[in-house]
Amino acid sequence: MATVDLEEDESGPAPRAEVRSPRRIVIMLASVGVVVLALMFGQRTIDARHRAEVAALATVPGVVAPLDEHLEVTRRISGEDVDTAFGPNGSVEHARDGSQRYVWRAQGGAPLWSTPLMGARPALAGLADMYTGTSCIPEGQQSYIGYWDLSDVRRLVCLVSDGGVSFTEDETVEVPARTVGVMVLATADGAIEHQWSLAHGEGITVVPGVAVVQWTDGNDVFVEGHDLRTGALRWTHRIRGTEVPSAGFASGNIGTAGRLVTVDGVDGRFVVLSPDGEVVIDVSPSPQRGFVERSVDAAGRIFVYGLGGKMRGATTLVAPDGNPAHNVAVDGVVVPASVDDGSAGDLFLTGSDGLEAWDGATGERRWKADVSTSSVLVLAGRIYAVTGDGVVSLDVGSGEEVWHASVEDASSYSGLFTDGQHVLVEKSDGGLGLIALDRETGEVRFRAPYPKDVRALFPVGHSLVGHVDSSGGYLVVE
Repeated sequence: MATVDLEEDESGPAPRAEVRSPRRIVIMLASVGVVVLALMFGQRTIDARHRAEVAALATVPGVVAPLDEHLEVTRRISGEDVDTAFGPNGSVEHARDGSQRYVWRAQGGAPLWSTPLMGARPALAGLADMYTGTSCIPEGQQSYIGYWDLSDVRRLVCLVSDGGVSFTEDETVEVPARTVGVMVLATADGAIEHQWSLAHGEGITVVPGVAVVQWTDGNDVFVEGHDLRTGALRWTHRIRGTEVPSAGFASGNIGTAGRLVTVDGVDGRFVVLSPDGEVVIDVSPSPQRGFVERSVDAAGRIFVYGLGGKMRGATTLVAPDGNPAHNVAVDGVVVPASVDDGSAGDLFLTGSDGLEAWDGATGERRWKADVSTSSVLVLAGRIYAVTGDGVVSLDVGSGEEVWHASVEDASSYSGLFTDGQHVLVEKSDGGLGLIALDRETGEVRFRAPYPKDVRALFPVGHSLVGHVDSSGGYLVVE
């Protein structure tokens, strides 16, 4: 009988199949459920925050209503109706007898009230193309903002003058002013809240509590601050000039930026005064500066820079508080934000060799990015800029790139605008239209051709408006 050696299996007994208890299975399923719920809750929280962010951006001036790939003309506006197309507005109207009144109109043009400003003036009666020295400024309006929503304006401050000038092809007729004064009107009903007389007056603007009046004497321009209620003279500033103004025109243009008074056009100078009449900055053309230019951002901050000469490429932020010691001078030409929600704080941007961010209070440079652009958007803590090959998004605090979208058909000469969800840039080829990029990721969401007859689009308030070359009118696009 053959002997058979049997080898013992050193692996041991076969393992028993693991049997999971019902309780353990329940715990595992519960854990998975918790994770899923957490993810769902987190996504809902993110979505809610995004919706809240978009809703908040929708109230920012210059952010237009939501758009998609189908752009359609929803309204046609004639040139005569544009003043009241987007909100209430008013104007000075002149009668044939030389009298003047102010008419306040609702959106769409229906008159709400009218207030007589001056009675008949025979010297003005019947003159063609008459321009008088009368003008009305909404209290709180900023002079350098293209569109200003007047829905919440409570008062109008009017400089009323019985002087004027008429221009025809054959002659210029100037009627010197005999009577000049100020009227403060309530926008609710046109009631005269305050009224007082002036010895002189050719232009007017308003800063808090003060009506600022400008007038010319020979080569010099005088700027006076009067108590808005009583007319009492608070201060006077004289700007000495060398050029005598043309007939019918004041030397210098007066305006408001933030809480500051601006006067430009006197011998090419640009002068900024505080609400108390103190000089904040007085810049004149020179071989060092070249031509003096200025820009005002959405917050009312004034930037002054030279074009040409040794000072080319230098910018001064004029102190918003009116203290000249707080003016900030930096390198580079200011890059304005066409839309700014305030999330950048006091930071401002210049562009020369790249995009540089500066602290508006100290003048300290915060960061520099290798981006060349002339206009930006500031939205929800990010800066969006059109570049030579598309659009870039930067973190407002660090300048670090968030995303860079290379879009071959984006126009590098176009400004950017937004509907809160998208960054919008014009196409450079393949027909006129818009390219919409996701604000968060930079992905192209859609391309939308312009409607027929629209040659260019620009934001007015929260509307997207196109100009029609043939008729001189406007089209509202949604």
